[in-house]
Amino acid sequence: MPYHHGNLRESLIDAAVEIAATAGPDAVALREVARHVGVSHNPAYRHFADREELMRAVAARAMTVFGRLMAERIASAATGRSKAAAYERLAACGRAYVEFATTQPGLFRTACSFALGSIEPDEDVVHPYAQLLERLDELVTTKRTLDLAQLLSEDSTFYGDLFAHVVQWRDTMYLEDGLHRAVRAALAQRPVLHARVLVLAD
Repeated sequence: MPYHHGNLRESLIDAAVEIAATAGPDAVALREVARHVGVSHNPAYRHFADREELMRAVAARAMTVFGRLMAERIASAATGRSKAAAYERLAACGRAYVEFATTQPGLFRTACSFALGSIEPDEDVVHPYAQLLERLDELVTTKRTLDLAQLLSEDSTFYGDLFAHVVQWRDTMYLEDGLHRAVRAALAQRPVLHARVLVLAD
């Protein structure tokens, strides 16, 4: 897409987002992005000091797409203050996470390629992690005494660091990369690990 006039910075981000979406974040290079836009690399470096600065802008764009999708899925879920409605909103949040990861793997990897909290979506979009916390806050019950049988019961609303966060969708278990490493570390110390599994319907 040759660049003729207007905002070169936004054109560079658009091109980088397109490359990340189709080939993943590792395929994004500032010189290649400039070539896609139709300019030499020198003007591109006037807008982005290096590849990391460009990738942060691309990750913010990907996080915006992610946040909007999650908000749409939550908005279409059940309303009201009941526990069942709150669970449905949490399930919608989880489905949006899996949907974005499976349908937009390049943008998903890009959005998650920086430390949590270091990349923010557009101002009109709530960060996906904040949306998840809002859903969990609707369900969380604080416990002073950890009774494992009670915490694992069907009507328990305890979600916390005691458990790995696991999502099951279409007979496949999903673990976030960082939590996966934590699970491996825990398994090194014990033969059994308890996990709260959120089962998502199609």
